[in-house]
Amino acid sequence: MKTFRRVLFWAHLVAGVAAGIVILILATTGVVLSFEPQLREWAEADSRQVDPTGAGSPRLPIDELLTRVRAERPNVTIGTVVISADPGAAVRVAVGRDDGVHVNPYTGEVRPLSGAATRATMATMIRWHRYLGAGEAGRDTGRAVTGAANAAFLFLGLSGLYLWWPRRLSTRAFETVLWFRRGLVGRARDWNWHNVIGFWSLPALIVIMFSGLMISYRPVTTLIYRVAGESPPAGGNAPAAVAPVPPPTPGARPLPIEASVQAVRSTIADWKTITMRSVPRREGAVGSAAPAGASGVGAGDKRAGIPAVTLAVKAPSAGPRFSSLQLAYDPFTARLLKRESYDDYGPGRRVRTWLRFLHTGEALGWPGQLVAGLVSLGSMFLVYTGVAMALRRLWNRARRSAPLPAGERA
Repeated sequence: MKTFRRVLFWAHLVAGVAAGIVILILATTGVVLSFEPQLREWAEADSRQVDPTGAGSPRLPIDELLTRVRAERPNVTIGTVVISADPGAAVRVAVGRDDGVHVNPYTGEVRPLSGAATRATMATMIRWHRYLGAGEAGRDTGRAVTGAANAAFLFLGLSGLYLWWPRRLSTRAFETVLWFRRGLVGRARDWNWHNVIGFWSLPALIVIMFSGLMISYRPVTTLIYRVAGESPPAGGNAPAAVAPVPPPTPGARPLPIEASVQAVRSTIADWKTITMRSVPRREGAVGSAAPAGASGVGAGDKRAGIPAVTLAVKAPSAGPRFSSLQLAYDPFTARLLKRESYDDYGPGRRVRTWLRFLHTGEALGWPGQLVAGLVSLGSMFLVYTGVAMALRRLWNRARRSAPLPAGERA
């Protein structure tokens, strides 16, 4: 047992020194990213706020708003569109890869997103947290390194608990490592801080590190599904609500996207946001001179190949705070083709979904995000104190093993 403990100790020390700098980067960026949604919302508040000019002000169809965006940004691809139930909130439209605009739903005014500095900082933090700041070509390597650091940190946490556990159980033995002690300096202070922060952070750290492994490595996701008795989805991630579109009647033309949005508004009374993650660009401008009720599909388009309108709806009735209703609508009739909620998930997908949002604490709201942020902050101290103690030990070991100068030999 003593030999095993010595081997585990040295494995703990080497893993900590080897992965320390990467863990420090993950922890530092994790402190900020724990509150990424709130920081982004705060940064974009200026461009997001609009004057509804009264609760009964008519909103322009979403198709018209997208037409305005395309007119302003003709050479970009429209990505995610987010519609808020708040009458004083603009519609957020992602354009290009890292840009977006806010569109006034009452006037169609297109505004650039405010808070450019904050958004740039968040993008940099995400790039370092996921890929160690690597560019497009080096992202696979960066992801592999951060994944390995997650695995090392998980090992450090579990091995640290074993190494810390008192050999003789007593109140005094636990008190020396469970509470901060005043007046300590140097190695004694680092040892106290390392053990106290490590012990109280460990439950959350295990969840954060394991969920990080799940995000980094597809086999971990596969394992979760297998243990739950399910077949893992192709690609590692569960698909959104995808449904085949029935063949349209001859001569039928797709309805405006607004028809599907209105279907959500009329059937889900407590909706908070409606998100469309894929906006297909069709020939002819939506909302322009196309025939009434049409979305501007050209005569050469293959109607049978038009996908369903897929919307993700946030609502209190949708389940846990991080879940959403996935709805697929027939683009020709606005008839609901498929509805998928958290209650429809299998156990494997539920576990994966929880872990994804427990990683940042969002699954538990701002208290969970606060815990994630504090644990990330504590991890920075764990790296500092751990490396400091390791370097002292290695330095002292080297000094003891060094031969004495000739004048000092007996």
